[in-house]
Amino acid sequence: KFTLLGWGIGFAFVAIMMSIPIPSLVANIARLFVLLIAAGYFFHFLSEVVRVAAGGDVELPETSSGEDVLQDAVTWCGAIVLGLSPWWGFHLLRWWFAWETPAEVGEILLLVGAFYSPMALLAATLFNSVLAANPLYVFGAIFKLPRQYLTCCLLSASVLVVYFLLGAVIMSMLGPDSLLMFLFVHTISALLLLYVSIVVMHQLGTVYYKNRAKIGWFRD
Repeated sequence: KFTLLGWGIGFAFVAIMMSIPIPSLVANIARLFVLLIAAGYFFHFLSEVVRVAAGGDVELPETSSGEDVLQDAVTWCGAIVLGLSPWWGFHLLRWWFAWETPAEVGEILLLVGAFYSPMALLAATLFNSVLAANPLYVFGAIFKLPRQYLTCCLLSASVLVVYFLLGAVIMSMLGPDSLLMFLFVHTISALLLLYVSIVVMHQLGTVYYKNRAKIGWFRD
């Protein structure tokens, strides 16, 4: 409870801070720096959530020590970039060679990357290396448990859909110019995003724990 409360307050503070227009360039650089630090700690916390769940523990990590914040942040960013490489690589080649290809191709590659990324994040987090997000580890694990992994992806997608639908419903009820609307967009939605992220990462770690022998990443 205290873990969620602490992260909830931090998320609300950062969301409100980033939503206030500031004309000063120095102030904007300063709050961007604060945002990067907060994102790094959040990636580190989600990494701990994955590791705890992958170890069979149902509890959330109590604190974020911060000892490996930079490593976890770089690992997560690298895994996400690598996981979405079919999508951004396609658009880069399309722009470079001036290809005239249907937009649906990019959407399909984005779905492929979204399907690939959760297992890539899991591998990179457990091995503490971006190199573990390569297709050899990732697709090898997916092919060993396609049903369980697909179920995890569908559950994660359903949680995200509920999150966006709930946000749309509340936005339509409150109106675009109300103070309550401002508070929802920059506070409530941040708390919901926090909860959704924890649920998805904990589910991913749990899938690994229940199928760790079949995946066979660690002989121990």
